[in-house]
Amino acid sequence: ILTQQTTPGQGSPILRGQSAQAVLYLIDGVRYNNATYRAGNTQYLAWIPDVGVESVETLLGPAGVNYGSDALGGAINVLTKPTPAFASDGISRMSGSVRVFGESASVGGGLHATVGGSSGKVAGFIAGSATRHGNVRGGGGRDSHHAAVRFLGFSDEQVSSAFGRRYIDTGYGQVGVVAKGSLRTDPTSSIDVFFTTAQQNDIRRYDRLLGGDGRVRADFVPQRLTFGYLRYEKFFADTFVEAKVSLNTQTDGRRDQRRPSSALRIERNSDTVWGFEFNGSKSLDHHLLTGGIEIYRDNVDAVRSETNNGITEAVRPRVPNGAAYSSFGVFLLDEWTTLDSRLRVSGGLRFSAFHYSVHASDNVLAGQSSVPDTEASFTDLTFNLGANYTLSETLDVWGRVARGRSEEHTAELTSSRN
Repeated sequence: ILTQQTTPGQGSPILRGQSAQAVLYLIDGVRYNNATYRAGNTQYLAWIPDVGVESVETLLGPAGVNYGSDALGGAINVLTKPTPAFASDGISRMSGSVRVFGESASVGGGLHATVGGSSGKVAGFIAGSATRHGNVRGGGGRDSHHAAVRFLGFSDEQVSSAFGRRYIDTGYGQVGVVAKGSLRTDPTSSIDVFFTTAQQNDIRRYDRLLGGDGRVRADFVPQRLTFGYLRYEKFFADTFVEAKVSLNTQTDGRRDQRRPSSALRIERNSDTVWGFEFNGSKSLDHHLLTGGIEIYRDNVDAVRSETNNGITEAVRPRVPNGAAYSSFGVFLLDEWTTLDSRLRVSGGLRFSAFHYSVHASDNVLAGQSSVPDTEASFTDLTFNLGANYTLSETLDVWGRVARGRSEEHTAELTSSRN
């Protein structure tokens, strides 16, 4: 696992050489990626407030059968903190915590606060976080990639003297709220609800500013997340069923300007995704069967403008405004255990279907449509097959073959008429 980072407070994981739209992010098993993710490295995983995170699971290699499109290099599943345990004695309880922290590299700090409680049938918590970081101080105060070093031939001492020992424009802030609740409807079933909203402020691409290209402006603003799900779970003797409805809204904006005399480009892309999942698993002799269906629907709201010499005009967004992207998947997995549990064989198959559409009438600029009416439909089949054999208490032999795929996204499916 590698990480690419060009902005403070953000980073893009690289799994098996793949990143961005070829790595799938999830929150509690619910899809977090959307159809606007670009082919380059992305920053969106960093938007999830850490105050609500319990742990992170990483699956290396194609995971298309388990999770669908984009899980080509692997999948990262962010597991949120569990709700407090239900009170077995029927007595309601409340608890809370406050954590204050600081660090010297950026002269930054923050606050985490959590309050929660439980009774015999209801449990939940709400948590909030706020952090603020100043400009980062590099090792020894050096910045070997500074624009003055690259283009003007400054020495490290001259850069430190002219610009200081901290990297200008690397400070940022982040705020977030997480809420989670659980209702035990009977001893074998429950209803869970999860919600989070977060925003990053003053995020800038340092590698395009003084840290590299020397541009005047390279801001990531706004950077906002709203994510939630409602889940119903039911346990039987040897069967488990689960249904989920989810909402995922991610708003990503940019402000970019090369020189004071250059055009100022401002854009905002907002993608709202509704999702539905139904999964179930059943134990049958030496087999564990798992299957389900998933439906997701993306709707894009996008604007972009350029300002030259005080005159602002609308231009075509990176992702067409009004673009709609629907995905459907049905899958079946089997895990078979035999030879006194020494041999485990697993395999699965997923069929996926996708539909994309955009209307020229939603993208009219200066009296002309900037994109044509476009519709596209496509399907895919992914699979995996693996085996694990235990030779001794300390030695296992295993192998796996799998096929994954990252389907085309909205930015790649529509061409400009110009």
